Amino acid sequence: PPVRVFDSRGTVFPATGAKLQPGESVAVTVGGSQFGPTEFGVAVILNCTVTQTEKSGYLIIRGSDLTGERPLPDTSSINWWGPGQTMGNLVFCDVGGEFAVEVHNGGAGATHFIIDVQGFVVLSFATTQPG
Repeated sequence: PPVRVFDSRGTVFPATGAKLQPGESVAVTVGGSQFGPTEFGVAVILNCTVTQTEKSGYLIIRGSDLTGERPLPDTSSINWWGPGQTMGNLVFCDVGGEFAVEVHNGGAGATHFIIDVQGFVVLSFATTQPG
């Protein structure tokens, strides 16, 4: 069943109640022993909702990379067009090595956001033994 793993309004730990500011990124745990699969090669299906938006903007959601080793992609995961909006979008993305996704605010204003995990895709690699 779906599970809420993050709500920046402070209703789900470790959220602090602060909005995600423009240009800011945060890691959100979506797997591991706490929420789901612990195998590598995992992709996640998320419902991402923005609410209490301040200006137009967009979020980018991808497998966590808060070390900055990879550039942000040129595509967005969810867009909104003005202040006071609440919008949701289904997102499919890889999961970082920390069983987390990175949420980046590329917009002009701050926003609250909510992440609900809808499901996982785990890649299995069969090995064959000689003989």
